[in-house]
Amino acid sequence: MPVKASLLAALAFGACAAQPPTPEMTPETGISFVHGCWVEKQEPGGPALGFLRLLPEGQEYVGMQSRLVEGEMQVVGKFALARDGSYLKITKPDGETGVFVASRPVEQRAPGRSVAEFSRTTAAADESVVVYGEPERLGFAYSEGVLSFLLFERDGCD
Repeated sequence: MPVKASLLAALAFGACAAQPPTPEMTPETGISFVHGCWVEKQEPGGPALGFLRLLPEGQEYVGMQSRLVEGEMQVVGKFALARDGSYLKITKPDGETGVFVASRPVEQRAPGRSVAEFSRTTAAADESVVVYGEPERLGFAYSEGVLSFLLFERDGCD
């Protein structure tokens, strides 16, 4: 599954504020496993590359991803995920928004491990995004001919 770096970079932002505890991950809670503040890492335990914050707002989890760019933290994208897992919206820094619909219901593969799959078809390509969640990790894989992957570790602000 390929991931376009600019689209993946569109994740969400840092500067985490105190929030209610993250709900337990069960099939009944849809995509609640994304809720919280996350630190982007190239590999587990590696140095911080950026921040992602996804918090409940109405019927969505919304947030922005920020990264250190030329010595400054900059917003590199925005995300909105339907709380029921039915869609994912990714907005790139230029304002272009991609809407991906659920390819299948959110799946709990093992206790504490959830997966949500989204896709869309454009004139240029078929694209897909897979969101992987564990209690302390969150991953996004994007496919558009090249596989890209973003890995986040829980930041502890939720």
